[in-house]
Amino acid sequence: RADYGYKVEDPGLTNAFTNGAALGNAVRYHDVSTSATANANFGRISVGVGGAYQHQTFNDTRDAAGVVRSLAFRDNDKGTASARLGYEIGPGMRIFAQPTYDVRHFTHAPRLSSTGYSVVGGLSMEMFRLLNGEVSVGYMERNFNSLNFGKVGGLALNARLMWHPTNLVTVSLDAGRDFSASVTPSAGNPLGSVFFTTTAGAKVDYELMRNFILSTRFAFTDYAYVRDTRHTQDYTVGGTATYLFNRFFSGSLDYRHTTSHSTVAASNYRRNVVTASVKGQF
Repeated sequence: RADYGYKVEDPGLTNAFTNGAALGNAVRYHDVSTSATANANFGRISVGVGGAYQHQTFNDTRDAAGVVRSLAFRDNDKGTASARLGYEIGPGMRIFAQPTYDVRHFTHAPRLSSTGYSVVGGLSMEMFRLLNGEVSVGYMERNFNSLNFGKVGGLALNARLMWHPTNLVTVSLDAGRDFSASVTPSAGNPLGSVFFTTTAGAKVDYELMRNFILSTRFAFTDYAYVRDTRHTQDYTVGGTATYLFNRFFSGSLDYRHTTSHSTVAASNYRRNVVTASVKGQF
């Protein structure tokens, strides 16, 4: 698989600053990613290996005073390698263990470069009309070049489940825990901080008609900073109406409301986003 995207960064993200200066314009960047996986089954035993590469290049932007700011310090490359060993314990149920290792390099900001790994074990399920998805838990650790960030480790968690109570209703549950580095300075840490991101969400899709689907969702994100006084929590609710014109094209109208609470002064906000889109697939 290979992907390219020219993207606009969410202004609510923790890194939406230029070395401490509040932005006046949106941040735009190029995102290139590739990945490959290989899987094999030997009776009840399954083996898989995979790798991925991602490159991001950020455009210059303007701060709140109109001054052009370079975001080259955020240009980065990330490589990931993983393996999975699974064992079928019953029809449609498999336990697995998965180690992952990654390297992230910032060309113009070496202090943000890091290496990390995680080791998780979990259960995957493929029971049609009942429950599909997987749940895993384990340990993750990341070692940053900067002594300010240092080495950070903690609980790794991931869950993706889909439940089909009826032919017309699908319930999706997602949860995860990861960590990253923020370059935004604060009173507690002028060089930026490492933070844990914990997410949880639920979505319900209802097929009102054969070609008309209504969806509603709720999401929660917690940003817990390490060796810093900052703490942020986001709550999002919303709904989507999707109309299938045919098997190739669909249109949708989406609404999202987000409320963000932060311990940083003047950082709380409420946001409403309405999106209309047309999609094609072949």
